[in-house]
Amino acid sequence: MSNSASEVRDDRTCPNSGPSSLREDVYGSFYQKMTKLALSSEWTGRDPELMHHYSLYTSRSIARRLEMQEVWQVDIPTIAYSYEFLMHGILALSSLHIAYSCPEKYSSYLKSSRYHITLALPSFRKALLSPTAENCCALFASSSIIMVYTFASPAEPDSPGISATLNSVIELFKLCRGIMALESFMVTIQNSPLRPLFRQEFAVPISVAK
Repeated sequence: MSNSASEVRDDRTCPNSGPSSLREDVYGSFYQKMTKLALSSEWTGRDPELMHHYSLYTSRSIARRLEMQEVWQVDIPTIAYSYEFLMHGILALSSLHIAYSCPEKYSSYLKSSRYHITLALPSFRKALLSPTAENCCALFASSSIIMVYTFASPAEPDSPGISATLNSVIELFKLCRGIMALESFMVTIQNSPLRPLFRQEFAVPISVAK
């Protein structure tokens, strides 16, 4: 996902640009899932739209290989139904993607993105202090999303919202380094549905020079 609106601009990715032709949207049950998660004020009426966009566009922009795209599109959201910090991360990334894809709606969706990442980070930090075999995949996926979010997020140092949400890019990178807490669970993660993420996207050239 590029951090340049001109590079990622695509009318198909903008909300309300027309009915989707992809009737096999894997998130047709998203409304029911969200109801089961919680009926609290932290979930917004825009969230189903954000998940719909994530499933059709954002998830496919993160990786090139089809098997990796499927992990981002299907497996990670499935895990997120049980972990709110991961769900908020997904919605934050989706909203940021829409903000870049639709410049005329940039401010509104950037605000939504900040809102969800603000909710994701505290509970993610707390869970990372005591990883388990049950939550390690959710923590790994969240770390990956936070990294993507960091690189894609615009630098607006004068915005108080960013200070409250991220504090600084350095702090966020320190947070992502916390993935080392998952070291003892890497075999579990590599044998999970996230397995395709550990395969090389491109072959590494081997030098034969002597």
